[in-house]
Amino acid sequence: MKTKQLLLSFMAMAALLSACRKEPEPQEEGQEVQAVTVTEFLAAPESDTQVYELVGTIEGNINTTYGFFDLKDETGSVYVYGLTATPLGYGTKNDHSYSSLGLNPGDRIRIRGYRGSYGDKIQMMYAWFVKKVSGDTPGGDTPGGDTTTAGTVDNPYTVAQALDAVKGLTWTSNTDYESTDDVYMKGKISRISKGGTFTEGGTYGNASFYISDDGAEKNEFCCFRILYLGNKKFEEGQTDIKVGADVVICGKLMNYRGNTPQTVAGKAYLYSLKGGGGGGSSSGEKVSFATNSDAQTWSARTDGTYGAGFVMEREDLRVGYYRHTGSTAMVAPNANHVRIYLNGVLCIESLTGQRMKKIVIGCAPNAGTTSYCSDMPGLEGGANARADASALTVTWNGSAPRVVLQSSNRQVRMEKLTVEFE
Repeated sequence: MKTKQLLLSFMAMAALLSACRKEPEPQEEGQEVQAVTVTEFLAAPESDTQVYELVGTIEGNINTTYGFFDLKDETGSVYVYGLTATPLGYGTKNDHSYSSLGLNPGDRIRIRGYRGSYGDKIQMMYAWFVKKVSGDTPGGDTPGGDTTTAGTVDNPYTVAQALDAVKGLTWTSNTDYESTDDVYMKGKISRISKGGTFTEGGTYGNASFYISDDGAEKNEFCCFRILYLGNKKFEEGQTDIKVGADVVICGKLMNYRGNTPQTVAGKAYLYSLKGGGGGGSSSGEKVSFATNSDAQTWSARTDGTYGAGFVMEREDLRVGYYRHTGSTAMVAPNANHVRIYLNGVLCIESLTGQRMKKIVIGCAPNAGTTSYCSDMPGLEGGANARADASALTVTWNGSAPRVVLQSSNRQVRMEKLTVEFE
């Protein structure tokens, strides 16, 4: 009888614990890391597969063995129930590695983990450390936060700042040298190395050129073996580079031989290319850039006509995508592309009032025989966009300062966007 009573006691305890800790919901197919604010995290569903990314400041009482603490950002605070130095996986025993991170109260950090709860308290669980940050918020380098930090996507280094950033870096050999982390740097192409355009680069698909703050051939930074937009090799038919073009470079910087500031070969790419001609009509400017969470600052926003979604702004364009009449809520961009789910819309608007005459969406391939590439009827802008699945592009031609395209046939995944102005 005692054995039976003991068994029933254990069963009752297990039921009580199960009631206190909610069961996670399954992940939807295709979900990836979602960079969110604390408020968005608190409102998100629980899941043992969906990984969320938060950026905030360490506060409250800290358990330095397991890494328990409060994380606070500009929108709210959440309890982190365990932080480890590396991802161990959902449900894995804490390895007590928090103390090795050297973190202190007040440190601003980027972490990833799962949304769970214990009793009525929402928690980030089975979390792991990504990096210390300054002015960072989720989904990019400085979205919604301090944009005064140089070298970020919102505030790229000038050439002068980049030269200063590498002057103290050491170089011993081609395999033994110091470099920066991935940073952003802007400038104007001042000269191109012999055989240094993408076209001349042939199968290597890269280019070597110099940039300066004013386009003059002095106080230059060498952009060595730079890859194309979206961190990919250049392919035939894409816009080549020319002297005078305004560029933003993303990648690692070094001080070659201790006296030549340059990018690390193959570790940097064109984030944006504007001006300098090439690749299409010479009557107007063409702007091309990768579209993902690493390349832009995307913020959650609700449009009065098209519903909830995400938006980013440059000096010349506003790009947003919204749920509209779709059944699936839009998710934040990941590190590779933007997903415009079925019956969602893509809005592209000139912030200068200049009319656009051509828009080309570079699409992500599918793992199967088809691609995330489909015709998109125009809801605003007076024309439809036509897909070329073999080229992985969706192209709009017209004349409008604002264009809205709907993914009414299937999901469209946008890796790159090129806009040509009249």
